[in-house]
Amino acid sequence: MASKTTTTTMCEVEKFDGKSNFLLWMMRVTSLPMKEGTHKALLDIEKKSSKIEDDKWDDIDFHAKVMIIMCLYDEVLYNMMNEEITTGLWCKLESLYMMKSLSNKIFIKKQLYSLRMKKGTPIL
Repeated sequence: MASKTTTTTMCEVEKFDGKSNFLLWMMRVTSLPMKEGTHKALLDIEKKSSKIEDDKWDDIDFHAKVMIIMCLYDEVLYNMMNEEITTGLWCKLESLYMMKSLSNKIFIKKQLYSLRMKKGTPIL
């Protein structure tokens, strides 16, 4: 029987089944503690730069991809079989499951309106 959650040293994330709220799942997955630098591949913050060696970037990308795969049910994972890199996997998930529904729009607006500047932060 398949496990419903992926456990890390800090928290648990329910596996995405394609039916639950993708936006909430995405926020949980991107918040998982990862090995140093893996977030760059996962969040597409930095594509392979000249500062990072090819082998190191491949390792970072591989760890990020494995983390996502471990957080997916088999039914969802089956649709991701041809994706070789993290950004491709992530884009495919977003294209299939990110709904432009009213509830998602309201959730995003709520996040935007609740943004606050930290005290002492310089204004540019």
